[in-house]
Amino acid sequence: MTGYFMMDIWLSRLTMMFVFGIFVTILWRIIRIWFRGFLAWIVIMGIGYAIVYTVVFIRQFSDL
Repeated sequence: MTGYFMMDIWLSRLTMMFVFGIFVTILWRIIRIWFRGFLAWIVIMGIGYAIVYTVVFIRQFSDL
């Protein structure tokens, strides 16, 4: 009974590690695929915010 219980715990841990490994692999592939697009999105958003802040700053400076 005890040996069967220990085997069940070991099997459940092995199954959890297997599922976790598959999940990490899929997640890593998604991150690796979308990482360049995410970086490009950050750069585009940063340029857009810089342009907006520059226009606002120029308008405030010209109003003074």
